[in-house]
Amino acid sequence: MSQVLTNDTSTWSAMNSHAQNAAIRAARNSKDADDLFVAHYLAGRTDYRILTPGAVWGLPHAPGTALGLMPPSAMREFEKKKRDFFDAIKVGANLAIEMAIADEMDAPNFDLWKSASIRLIPFVGQVSAPLVHPLQLGGVSFEWHDAGLNIEIRFRGPQDIFVVIEDARGELPEFMGKDPWLSQAAPALFSLMARQS
Repeated sequence: MSQVLTNDTSTWSAMNSHAQNAAIRAARNSKDADDLFVAHYLAGRTDYRILTPGAVWGLPHAPGTALGLMPPSAMREFEKKKRDFFDAIKVGANLAIEMAIADEMDAPNFDLWKSASIRLIPFVGQVSAPLVHPLQLGGVSFEWHDAGLNIEIRFRGPQDIFVVIEDARGELPEFMGKDPWLSQAAPALFSLMARQS
């Protein structure tokens, strides 16, 4: 890898600990995105541009998926999916505002929307953009209907999260219920990511 994974090279030159630099070199040589994330974390340099779902959730993922290790075509695809994700949130937010103005729904709780978006950060750019719908009492729903999977994540409160998972292929167990830590939703989103790649 010829380039450092961040545009801010001064932070790299400021790292003076031999152990930290050795950990980063070893992680780079192993080409393991999780090792690289951990090395950055130990060095006090957590750059979300290299964040991978595996690094966040501790689940396996394809090697070389850290953004700095992506070929240019994969990076362009990642950036497109990331833009599409945030555009979907904007469309959902505009719908929520219009429905609240028309007195058809409660006003959106944008703190909850922000919290929900942050919970899904590991999947931004990795899966296709969701359908984003406002819910009563200011909540938000993120839905994916693709590759034989139906994944619905309804954020009604910070820990009040209801998830629906259906798999037309029968590879994943169906689930319908509360999932405050996304322990059911995350593996389903990883399956979607694998099917879409």
